[in-house]
Amino acid sequence: MFKKILLILSLCFFQSTIAYTNTIDVYCLVTKSDLLQAKIAKEDYSRFLGKTIKLAIVLDESVIINTANLETDQTALFTGILDFVRFNKKDIGEFQTGRDANKKTTNTISYKHDITLEDSDTKYNYNNMIRLINNVPVSIKLKVDQSGLSFNSWNFDVDCKGEDYSAEEIAKASTSSSTTMPAWFPDLVDKMQKEKQQQKNKK
Repeated sequence: MFKKILLILSLCFFQSTIAYTNTIDVYCLVTKSDLLQAKIAKEDYSRFLGKTIKLAIVLDESVIINTANLETDQTALFTGILDFVRFNKKDIGEFQTGRDANKKTTNTISYKHDITLEDSDTKYNYNNMIRLINNVPVSIKLKVDQSGLSFNSWNFDVDCKGEDYSAEEIAKASTSSSTTMPAWFPDLVDKMQKEKQQQKNKK
């Protein structure tokens, strides 16, 4: 308990010294398709499904802060950020796509972190990357390796955006079916059915 209180006090002091003049908020909603991609055990779905990864990238300080409530949220197991991590500015990638009005700037911010569980030989190694387009977060690539008493590896992507999700979006993600059908597939089926009906009408 003492260590937990000390961590909270340290984090509060640290955050109070940061100038939030150049900060990017990151929100990533964990869906069932994300858990399927990561091959998370189904018995663990309730821990993560419909939960939101909440981060703040403070560019001037080269710091990424976990802004989620650690008392109720376990997505820190995916990000490896219990409080904050620092990233090296040389690990910021940038490239441009499109031309003129369609020109877009894509940035990637990579960070590495290790967590070792107390009273255990279990260690988690994180090598994650946040992708932004025109300074708006679009996804986070999570790569986690577990070693120690058991060996596991998770490698998957979660879609992100720059504002928190609505209750409706969270409810939809929490109750989504187990199908891996792409989002564009229903529209394609509907289009094909309409075209088929039009051909019948011409006969």
